[in-house]
Amino acid sequence: MVDTTFSIEAITLNYLTDEEGKKTSVIIPIEDWIELEKTLTYIALKEDLLHAIQEMHEIKKGTQPRLSLNDVINEL
Repeated sequence: MVDTTFSIEAITLNYLTDEEGKKTSVIIPIEDWIELEKTLTYIALKEDLLHAIQEMHEIKKGTQPRLSLNDVINEL
């Protein structure tokens, strides 16, 4: 299960700067990166599932054409 209480504000950020002092990169601890990556993956999966459910409702209403099994496989 993904910890959805993860907060970007809790991450310790370290910045790299160029000669002019402009921030060019960010370094974060690996533990924070792993949690951030898990959270982003969870969010992407959730969005994909919500989109699929919306498509299913549209197909049932007839506002979107039905897909054949071959169409579904080809989309993967």
